[in-house]
Amino acid sequence: MDKEFWATIAMNEYAIPAGHTLSELKETLFGYLGNAEPELRDDIAYTVYANWLKREMFTKEEVHAHVNELLANLDQGIGEAGFDHPGVFEKLAEILYRTENIMERCPYRRRAGTGIS
Repeated sequence: MDKEFWATIAMNEYAIPAGHTLSELKETLFGYLGNAEPELRDDIAYTVYANWLKREMFTKEEVHAHVNELLANLDQGIGEAGFDHPGVFEKLAEILYRTENIMERCPYRRRAGTGIS
């Protein structure tokens, strides 16, 4: 899927295109989160996923599973050669910020007032 594919999704109010599933596209987006290219990581992955959350396209259980998946990925690579580069810690801080931002946008959190459990 190229950048134009994702731009078309955004132009169509984040609707899932025919021939694709929400689950399949979410997996692709999560794959972009570790990409070194900011446009894929920030402009596409984060923005599309956040808009899907805002539109309540995932169930509460799916969002909970997504958060667990993302949090489980945070400790990958710790202790490996090259992991102590300052840019890595900046990225970890950014991930934590984005996770909080996603949680704030999550309609389930706003409704329940207690967060996702």
